[in-house]
Amino acid sequence: MPGLIRLKQSSLSPLQVTNDTTQSLIYRNPNARITWDGIETYKRCIFRNWTPGEEYTEVLTFKNLSGKNITFTYEVPKTRYFQTIYPRRLTLSQGVTFNLPIQFSPLEKIAYVDELFVYINQTQYRITLAGLLPQYRLSLEPKELNFGYCAIQDIQIRSFKLRNTGDLETNIEWNCNEPFTIEPRECILPVGGLQTFTCSFQPQWALIYVGTATCIYGNQSVYELRLHGIGKFPHIIVRSDDESIDENTGNILVNFGDMSMNGSLKRELTLINQSTFRVPFRIEPIPGVAKFDTAFRFGKIEGILEAEKRQTIPIKFQPKACEQYYRDFFNVNTQQGNLVTAVVECSGKSIGNLIEISHQRITFGQVLANTTTNRIIELYNSQKTSIARFQIYTSSDSPFHFSIENGTLIGDDSKLTIIITFTPTYPMGYYKIVPILIEHQSPILLELVGTCHSDTGKPPVLNDRYISNFKQQVSRHLALYPFEILSDYLKRGRLILDPSGSIMETNDLTLINDIKIIKDEHEYIVPPLSNPLKDNYLYWFSNEDNTHFEYVTLSETCFIFDQCLLDQTNEWQQSLTVTNLTRGKLILVWQIKDSSIFSITPTETELLPLKSTAFRIIFRPTITDTFYTKHFEGYVYYKNQRDFTLVPDYGVMLPVQIDLTCIGNTLRINHEILPLCQFDRDILIFPPIGEQISAYQTLTLTNTGTTPLIYRFLTTSNDDTISHFTFKPSNGYIKPGDYTIIINVLLYV
Repeated sequence: MPGLIRLKQSSLSPLQVTNDTTQSLIYRNPNARITWDGIETYKRCIFRNWTPGEEYTEVLTFKNLSGKNITFTYEVPKTRYFQTIYPRRLTLSQGVTFNLPIQFSPLEKIAYVDELFVYINQTQYRITLAGLLPQYRLSLEPKELNFGYCAIQDIQIRSFKLRNTGDLETNIEWNCNEPFTIEPRECILPVGGLQTFTCSFQPQWALIYVGTATCIYGNQSVYELRLHGIGKFPHIIVRSDDESIDENTGNILVNFGDMSMNGSLKRELTLINQSTFRVPFRIEPIPGVAKFDTAFRFGKIEGILEAEKRQTIPIKFQPKACEQYYRDFFNVNTQQGNLVTAVVECSGKSIGNLIEISHQRITFGQVLANTTTNRIIELYNSQKTSIARFQIYTSSDSPFHFSIENGTLIGDDSKLTIIITFTPTYPMGYYKIVPILIEHQSPILLELVGTCHSDTGKPPVLNDRYISNFKQQVSRHLALYPFEILSDYLKRGRLILDPSGSIMETNDLTLINDIKIIKDEHEYIVPPLSNPLKDNYLYWFSNEDNTHFEYVTLSETCFIFDQCLLDQTNEWQQSLTVTNLTRGKLILVWQIKDSSIFSITPTETELLPLKSTAFRIIFRPTITDTFYTKHFEGYVYYKNQRDFTLVPDYGVMLPVQIDLTCIGNTLRINHEILPLCQFDRDILIFPPIGEQISAYQTLTLTNTGTTPLIYRFLTTSNDDTISHFTFKPSNGYIKPGDYTIIINVLLYV
């Protein structure tokens, strides 16, 4: 290429390093090339970064690009600081290049300027010769920023580039007035360096804004950047999918209707930008509403609407409490400001599952020991769109066995048949309340009644009348007395029989005070129960710590054997204390089918009145790094109930079922397993309740890992008082991939 060619002379210094940047001594601007009458050359030759007392030589090239011969000559520079060879007349043939050396000999640190006149075909042309001092120079692209239209309180951003085309490193400082800002405001720009800046425009009013940004650099030199922008009010239209609007308030209505807790409903909200510029938006609940207490979720809560475009935003209805009506309000605002475009009113009602049972009480009648009797129950799901999971809370060692203990009921009147098998082994009456836990529904309590006879015992055959009388006695706190004491009070006239044959107290203050004293001493917690299946969850949750029963109290109902190392011993024991709260002798029988891992001794014993009896729970694991669990089921009944010939009808007392949970593991030290589990929701919200009212919520815990999971709920309060929240079951064992349904109840104060 034609142009300035540097002579390779050892006496010259063609390159010089300044501020760690290598720079050429000559200004080689490609735009300085020019063609005169077919001769291509440079129109200027500028020396930079030179040192006084040195000599520098550059070569100007003249190339004939035309298709004919050209006459060429020149004049020497006028000053002695620029020198060249003696002039002569030349004829340049086509394609021929002539090299003309220019020597620069500076003596002082000042600027030198001269001219070189050349004649091409007798036409004069001028080439500038200069030896310049280091200078501060900047190049700006673009030299003007136009932001156009911008929504008020929105931010528009433009970028521009600033290059240091000078010979010195320089500091950069930008100054501009609102609503314009430039970032970064300050920086250091090296020689040849390029810096990208961003300019923001955020108008606060609908006005035309014209400004100038000044750049101070070098020796307080100033470079200006012109800025233009127009602020305008945005225009957004908000519509629901059915275009419903409240005529009184103008709110946009999004109505989900009724939805089951396991269902999913979606609605859509459409935002239309009628403006000719983009508009950022933000959807947020109105102030004063707790974020966790909303059941509506927007698929997008903020974004940008481009000019004359629209966006569709899905809305999900995800209620956190069943049988509740939800109504929430949301503002559609501009993202940076407080301009409310519209108010969206979302409403919907959550509906719990509706599982019904064919029989609320199953009576097996009289059954011989070690024989089997079957009964059938059916569960119905009357909700068409509901999918309900259920779980029957029972024990594998129970004399009552269910053919199906958990499953799913699809909606549309689906039905599930379950076979209940009763296999008693000990002669006594059996009465058990089995909770059927259902997602998003109060538990169904199924009463199971049976009587076992053998050669050694023939207790009274339990029937509906005996059960009703016993519940009346429990509500009157008379179940704490054996029938011998009750018979004595009947003879004395302190107790009488009501029309149904149940015992009730008279107005005799002596007996009433005696009963109240005993009640206070032993803290009876069982509430009056006229119909436990009407308020079923109240009956099951009547005991806050699960250790109090009608006849007895237990020192603990959950025993944990943690990190039992088999290399030390093969047996671990814990103690259980059972206290008789009644004035009569009780018999406690534990129903145990398999005692190889967990066992309890004694399995049958007599409990003296108002006395405590100790039991030993033994854990004998066999495999290392394994989880074990066991659910013991026991029955407590009055000793005088062993023969029906000895008991009058009013003296028949039901047995009381008690439960124990044993959990153990043989995990070695540093061999702990990290459980993986998931709740169906991370927060439980109870609706407002009044006095003497309780509310429930269900919680499903799923074991998502590959190892068994053991859980236990610990309820505490901030002021160390008794918590009003309780969980059932409060502890348990979940197999990999399995789940358990937990009922959480807010008990009334």
